[in-house]
Amino acid sequence: MPVQGAAVRALAARALARVVAGESLRGAFAASASRLDDSRDRALLSSLVHEGARWWLRYDAALDHLAERPLREREAQVHALLVLGLVQLDVLRLPEYAAVAATVEATRALHRPKFAGLVNALLRRWLRERDAIVARLDDNEVMRSAHPRWLIDTLRRDWPREVAAILEADNRIAPLWLRVNRRRTTRAALLERFAAAGVAARAVDDLDDALVLAESTDVTRLPGYAQGEFSVQDGAAQWAATLLDARDGERVLDACAAPGGKSAHILERADAKLVALDADAERLPRLHENLARLGLVAEVRAGDAAKPALAATQAHLLAALWPLLARGGRIVYATCSLLADENTRQVERFLGATPDAQCLDLAPVSWRRDAVGGAQNLPGDGGMDGFYYAVLERI
Repeated sequence: MPVQGAAVRALAARALARVVAGESLRGAFAASASRLDDSRDRALLSSLVHEGARWWLRYDAALDHLAERPLREREAQVHALLVLGLVQLDVLRLPEYAAVAATVEATRALHRPKFAGLVNALLRRWLRERDAIVARLDDNEVMRSAHPRWLIDTLRRDWPREVAAILEADNRIAPLWLRVNRRRTTRAALLERFAAAGVAARAVDDLDDALVLAESTDVTRLPGYAQGEFSVQDGAAQWAATLLDARDGERVLDACAAPGGKSAHILERADAKLVALDADAERLPRLHENLARLGLVAEVRAGDAAKPALAATQAHLLAALWPLLARGGRIVYATCSLLADENTRQVERFLGATPDAQCLDLAPVSWRRDAVGGAQNLPGDGGMDGFYYAVLERI
C-alpha cells in the first residue's frame, strides 16, 4: 500500500534535482505544483523544494559523511531525495517514522526501487549519528550557513559588520507579502474579506498596496485570488512602481519583466503604455497568465534589452537603454543583490560615464544609503528581502 506523501516527495526530488542542475527555483516549483490539486500537498511540496534548495550545501555535504559512494553524479534524483529526507528530519522536524517511511517509498515513485534499502539505511544512520555529524558540519562556515565560500567572502568584504546577520536572515523563512490590485479592490476591503475567512493579515504603513500574512499559506485558496484582487510580491520589490512613479499615458519599458510582478504593479497604478520585455521566451506564458488574472494589458515581447550593446550585463543594460529615455524620464535600477559590484559600483561607473544622468534620493528612508544616492535593504530588514534601488533621471 502506498505511503501517504511519497508521491509529493518524489515530485519534490525531481524538482530539486533540476534546480541543482541549473533550472530556476521558481520555474521548477511552479511546474511541479501544477500537478497537484490538494492544497496540503502543494504546501508540503513548497516546504520541501524551498528548504531543500536553501539548505542544499549543508545536507549535500552531510551525505558525504553518511555514504561511502554518494549518488549525486549517477543518481541525481535519488541524491536529491536523500537531501530532502535530511531536511525533513533536521529542518522541518517532521515525525521521524513518517518522514523516513515516506522518503523510502518515494524511491518507488521515482522508479528507483532498488535504492529503497539504501535510503532507509542512510536516514536511520543520520538519526543515530546526527549530533556528531552536525558538529562536523557546523565547524565549517560554508556548511554551517549553507552559503558558498565566494559569497560569504564577498559579503564579508562589502558588509563586514553585518555578514553574520545576513547569513542568518537568508536562512529564515520570509513572511508572505501580498500586493493588492487597486484596480479590483481596496486594501481595506481585502482585509475584511480575509478576516471573514479567518486569515490574519496586516497592512504596512509606508507601502500603499502591501499586506503581510501572519502565516504562510496556499494563496490560490484565499478569497480574491481567482478574481485578481492581489498578487504575491515581497515588500522590497513593491517599491519599484512607487519609485518609478509612472503617470497615465507615459511609455514604460520593463527590461527584465518575467514573471511580471513589477509590470503588473505599474499598470495597477497608472494607465501607462507598457512593454514587458524578457530575454527568456519560456517565461513569457507565466507573465501573460499573471496579467490576464489581474485584468491588465501590456505589450509582451521576448528579447534582450542589452542587444543594442551586444552584451547582457547590467552595465550594458544601462548603456543600451539610456539613449531611449526622454529628458526628465527615469530608470529605476533595481536588483535583488547585496553585492557592491552589482549595485553601488555599477551605478557609480554609470554616473561617471554619463554626464546627463543624476541619481535621485527617493528610496525608502529606512534603507541604507550609499555614496551615489542608491539605497540597500538587507535581508530581514523590515521583514523584507535584500534589494537595491537607484533612481536615475536624465537631465
